[in-house]
Amino acid sequence: MKIQKKILIIILSLIILVSISSTLISRHIATNIIKQQITNNLINTTQSRAEHIKTFLDLEKEAVEQLSNSVVIEELLLLEKEEESYFQKYDNVLTRLKHTTKTGEYIYDIFVLDVTGIIIASSDEKNIGKDKSNDPYFLEGKEGVFIKDVYISSYKQRKTLAFSAPIFNEKDITFLGVVVIRVSPEVLYDVATDYTGLGQTGEIYLVNKYGYMISPSRFIDDVSLKQKIDLKHIKECKDTEIPFVLLRKMVNITTDYRDIKVLTAHTHIPEMGWSLVAEMDVQEAFTPVTQLTDILILAFIIILIISILISGFTSRTITRPIKKLYIGTNEITKGNLDYKVGTPSLDEVG
Repeated sequence: MKIQKKILIIILSLIILVSISSTLISRHIATNIIKQQITNNLINTTQSRAEHIKTFLDLEKEAVEQLSNSVVIEELLLLEKEEESYFQKYDNVLTRLKHTTKTGEYIYDIFVLDVTGIIIASSDEKNIGKDKSNDPYFLEGKEGVFIKDVYISSYKQRKTLAFSAPIFNEKDITFLGVVVIRVSPEVLYDVATDYTGLGQTGEIYLVNKYGYMISPSRFIDDVSLKQKIDLKHIKECKDTEIPFVLLRKMVNITTDYRDIKVLTAHTHIPEMGWSLVAEMDVQEAFTPVTQLTDILILAFIIILIISILISGFTSRTITRPIKKLYIGTNEITKGNLDYKVGTPSLDEVG
């Protein structure tokens, strides 16, 4: 093989090796940095939104508990319909229920159930007389403050979150009934549809304990209580207050309900069995890495072209005097002693 080719191959091999190694190392470092940044953002997002949701649940629980201790409601439940003061007490209860409904931002209905589960008073008087004895908010509400998961109300055909609490006679602690506050889950939707910091493809949504999405999707219409979510990739956690280091390990690259690769993180809301999931499309998440890779490849091509030109010039500079010496030696060997052999360069060949 000629020296010129050897020099060219050696230089190009070194450049290619260094360029490929630099590209792979740079891409790996950039990928890890970006993944860590997005991971931190997703985790912080789920934690802050989960705290918001917990605060909302606690406030509504407090509201229904206060209402269950209302004296006017207790007095009504202690009376029989035949008693003279019953309707006056009934009007007082209605006034209290309607006032509380108006002052509650998300409350749309409040009613009182007697010991048999029959609605005896309601902010919406069309509800009075209905039997709710088999409803979880009555059965569970007899034991203590209870939250019925998001469901579709059979009466108004609207998505509802119900809070209930037992009513007791203060004197002998006997059970008198249950008070129920029905709330629109719009506050949950407000939390889930705030895409601040989630880019063009990021979203956050709530999934109930049965694996169904209970908040809107950013990409598909009307999915609440209809869209099944595969949460097999999520390791269940029993507390939202788990160490940040452990949370980072729970961030996965997986396929979401749209069959798209996403970077996803979640937090658990133990009281309701809900999972709050935040995710971003992998394609968008690693766009900076793709751009960096394209730049490095372009730089590699430019450097390679320049290197070919430089190595070609360098190799010719080295081999040209040797060729002249070779030609001159052949001429002298043939007997042409007048042929001048040499080069004006001051290097070893000269």
